[in-house]
Amino acid sequence: MNKNDVKEIVEMLIQRAHLSLDEVVEKAINREGYGVETTLGIIYPEELDEYDIETEGAIPEGHVELYYSDEDEIINESLYLEVLSEILIQRRRWDLADKLK
Repeated sequence: MNKNDVKEIVEMLIQRAHLSLDEVVEKAINREGYGVETTLGIIYPEELDEYDIETEGAIPEGHVELYYSDEDEIINESLYLEVLSEILIQRRRWDLADKLK
């Protein structure tokens, strides 16, 4: 998955999750996942329980899982934060982008 794909999914997630940008940044800082039912979202490693790990597999530390439609991709958390920061800058929310540094 390339950076543009990640950006497209994160933008769609922000739009559909009905969270403010402040809330999205707060979740990123606190390493909390969020999503839209079971079709679109982000999960952090510590959010998986033993059953999830046994059936789906673990998410390595320093990574997140993006899920969309019937797909899921494990990406570096730093890539997610970089993409999120770029989206915030495009939306002129430099204050929030600075919080992700």
